[in-house]
Amino acid sequence: MKAKKKLGIIQTQIEKIIKKAEKLEAEYVDKLNDVHPEYRESALNLLHYLAFRSFDIDELQQHLRYQGLPDLANIEGHVMKSLLTIQNIIHKLLGSKDEVHKRKSITIKKSEKLLYKNTKQLFGSKSNNRNTRIMVTLPSEAAENYQIVNQLMKNGMNSARINCAHDDETAWAAMIENLKKSSKRINRKSKIMMDLAGPKLRTGFMQPGPKVIRIKPQRDSLGIVVQPARVWIAPPDVPPPANDADAVIPVNSTFIEKIRRGNDIFLTDSRGKKCRIEVVRKQGKGRWAICSDSAYITTGTELVLHKVKETGKEKNYVGELLPSEQFITLHIGDTLILHNSDLPGEPARFDSQGTLLKPAHISCTLPEIFEYVKA
Repeated sequence: MKAKKKLGIIQTQIEKIIKKAEKLEAEYVDKLNDVHPEYRESALNLLHYLAFRSFDIDELQQHLRYQGLPDLANIEGHVMKSLLTIQNIIHKLLGSKDEVHKRKSITIKKSEKLLYKNTKQLFGSKSNNRNTRIMVTLPSEAAENYQIVNQLMKNGMNSARINCAHDDETAWAAMIENLKKSSKRINRKSKIMMDLAGPKLRTGFMQPGPKVIRIKPQRDSLGIVVQPARVWIAPPDVPPPANDADAVIPVNSTFIEKIRRGNDIFLTDSRGKKCRIEVVRKQGKGRWAICSDSAYITTGTELVLHKVKETGKEKNYVGELLPSEQFITLHIGDTLILHNSDLPGEPARFDSQGTLLKPAHISCTLPEIFEYVKA
C-alpha cells in the first residue's frame, strides 16, 4: 500500500472522530451551558474523549506508528488539539490546499496546568517527599472516635472520603467536626469528599438450594485419595474449633455420647452410594472423623454407628442442615430472564438429556430500569 493511500486512511478515521466529537457537542449543548465557566473547557474535553473512546483505534494507532506520526496515546487532557494537530500534519504531507479546520481547544500546556489545579482542588496539596495524594474512606467509627481521624491525619491523609451510602447526616457531620478539630490541632488541612449514594442496582435473592452437605476428600490427577476429608460430628449448637472442617454433620446429644474413637459410621448418600466415616478423636462435645469417600448428605440421612469390640448397631439421623447457596452459571449465548417481581431467582433447568426446560431467572432491585428497556 502506497504511503499516500495510508495517509488517506488515517485522515478519514481522524475526521470521523472529529465529527463524532462535534455531534456530541451539539447533543449536550444545554448541559455544557449549565457547567460552571471555570470547568466548561474540561467538560467539553470530556465529550471529545467519549467520542474518541467510542472508536476502536488499534488499527489507527498502528497506521500512525508505521508512518512515523505521533500516536494518540495520553491525549486524554487535550483530545481535540491532538486530533487537529495530526490532521494538519497529514494535510501538509498530502499537499492539500484545503483550509485546515481550526477551532479553539485546550492545548497540551494548558491541560497540564488544569490537571495540576484540579488535582489540588479535589485531593488537596501533596505532602512532603511524595507526589501522590492519599484518600481514605472514613469508617462509621470516625463519627464517634476522634482518635481514628487524628491518627489518619498524622499519618498523611490528604483527603477524607465520606461514603453517603452508609450512616446518616448526624454521623457525617460528626466526622467532619472531627476532621476540622484534627486539622486545627496539627495545623494541616484535609479535603473532604462527600460521595453521594446513587441508585443501588442489585440482583435479588436466590431460591434457597437443597439442604445438603458434600464430603469431598482430596484426590490426585489419577483420582486417588491423597487426603481424607475432615468431618466434624456434633450437636447443632457446637461449631467445629476454628471452623477447621471440610464438612459438618449435626446430630443430637444422645447419639454423640455413644460415639467413640475408632468407631465407624455408615450411611447411604442422596445418590444411593455407600459411605464410611471413621471417628478419630473426641474434642469437647464433638467428634472428629475422616472420610475417604465422596458423599452428598441431606437432612434426615440415616447414620449407622458400628462400635469397636461391641455387638449391635446404633442408628440415628442427620439433623437439620442449612440450605446450600444457589448460583447462576452463564455461558455465551445463554438466556437470563430479569424480572421486577420479588420472585427468588433460580438457575436454568435441564432434562436428563441436557435440553433446556426453563432458562435462569432473577429479580432486579431497581424496577425503574424496566421503563427504559427496549427490545
